[in-house]
Amino acid sequence: MESEIVKSVDDVVQSYDKNYKVLSIDKLLDLQTKLSTLAYNLSDIVADYKRDYNKAYYIRKIEVSKQKNAIINLGKSAAYAESQAIEDTANELSDELQFESMTVRLDNKLRQVNKILDGLSQRISYLKEEKKR
Repeated sequence: MESEIVKSVDDVVQSYDKNYKVLSIDKLLDLQTKLSTLAYNLSDIVADYKRDYNKAYYIRKIEVSKQKNAIINLGKSAAYAESQAIEDTANELSDELQFESMTVRLDNKLRQVNKILDGLSQRISYLKEEKKR
């Protein structure tokens, strides 16, 4: 479902980009409604990724601390324990970075969709004023 929503957002934005000069006010309103609904759904996806990113971040931090303490308890230096713990938790770091990457990507897309919606609203207002004249 997530990829369907992202693809739908992309499709609507591309359609608007290609046709904004020739679309009627009614079609622009339909497009605005569709894009607003997709933005709402996209914001849920962004929130889920932010939650998962935060969870992965804290899991990694906890694992690094556990590993570090275990290595120190074996009589190794704190500096060695720190570097070894970071090395031993590479999988957790990878998970965190994947969630962070998706979070940033989708959050940026959502911000751009909101800017497009603002521009779409301005275009609709302009066309309505032109129609009155």
